Amino acid sequence: MKSLIIATMVCLLFTAGYSQNTHSHKLSIGLGNEWNAFLSPSRFLEDEEFLSRNELWDNGTYQAIALNNSFKKEGDKYRIKLKVNGSLGIYQTQQNSNRYTYRVGASYRLKYASKKYFELAPEFFRKRREGVNTDNAVLATPFSYSLLKLPVGFDFYLGNKTWIKTEFGYLYKNYDKPSGEKLLYHAPFIEGEISKKWESDSRITKLSLKSVTQSRKYVTRSSRIDEDEVTFLDGSRDWVYQFTELTLDLSKDDDSRTFGIGLYQMSRIDSDGSSTFHEVGPGIQYEGNNNKFGYRTLVKYTFRNYTRLSPGSENETPLRYQYLRANFELDFAISEYGKVYGSANLVNRTSNNPDLELLSFREYFNGYVEMGIRWAW
Repeated sequence: MKSLIIATMVCLLFTAGYSQNTHSHKLSIGLGNEWNAFLSPSRFLEDEEFLSRNELWDNGTYQAIALNNSFKKEGDKYRIKLKVNGSLGIYQTQQNSNRYTYRVGASYRLKYASKKYFELAPEFFRKRREGVNTDNAVLATPFSYSLLKLPVGFDFYLGNKTWIKTEFGYLYKNYDKPSGEKLLYHAPFIEGEISKKWESDSRITKLSLKSVTQSRKYVTRSSRIDEDEVTFLDGSRDWVYQFTELTLDLSKDDDSRTFGIGLYQMSRIDSDGSSTFHEVGPGIQYEGNNNKFGYRTLVKYTFRNYTRLSPGSENETPLRYQYLRANFELDFAISEYGKVYGSANLVNRTSNNPDLELLSFREYFNGYVEMGIRWAW
């Protein structure tokens, strides 16, 4: 939290020193309720006794606080952006569910030639929450981690409202582990996107194709206790992640309403093939706003198939998941700077794993509902 406070003060100092430039601040305070914070299944067989969601799920009411600060300075051929965002969730009954996040980022964009742009945009993100995500026991990851992203981008305007955007860089993600243990990865990545716009009357049509490839090198160190003696085991994993999305957006020229459809694909390629999977599915989004009222919705339904992984006793069928992900947001202006907002988010996963004695590789549901007041200035 000290880093968040210091970064916020720095951002405010920048905005005070450059008052002629664009800066914005947004503060949200709300109440919410989350179901199944730690992604447990709804049933579990332990010592020949069935446990239901009442015993397995961690549900709780929480108070939410979020503060977002941004600053932008523009010149004839350059643009500078700074952002400092933080959020805090304080749970009333489930203290182990408390969480906080903060994000600090900056970008420098330069037009170095006609229709050609360069951008450097480092970013750091921190999340803190107790517990370990065991829904996928191939590599159980703590909910707490630090993430550093160092990207470099080159964008090219081809004319006729057509862009090619490229980015490459480095990711470093370090999960919180007990003393002596380790779980992190290094990942060079490359990203490319091509987009095209068409304008007719009062409507804008945009078609985009985006692809991202990450080569993750995981480094692990786990502990084992044998006859009161602790030993550490080092390991590594090489996974390549590939993401592709094809989207079509239809919007009014005043941005009052936007409708979009998309096809999303993700693959993980394991170096030995044991944990390789492929995921694909459609998505739909719709958003709109006027002087008083705004709304946003996003729904995705994807299918994930593993090529070889077959968890569970006497199970020879490769693992398959189906994911329903949905997000809904509403806001209503009550003053020049204030809004009442409501949001809901859910993830529902089904699984073909038949073994009820496993907590991992199972179905789960996670969702939250939140309402509050937001000020922007």
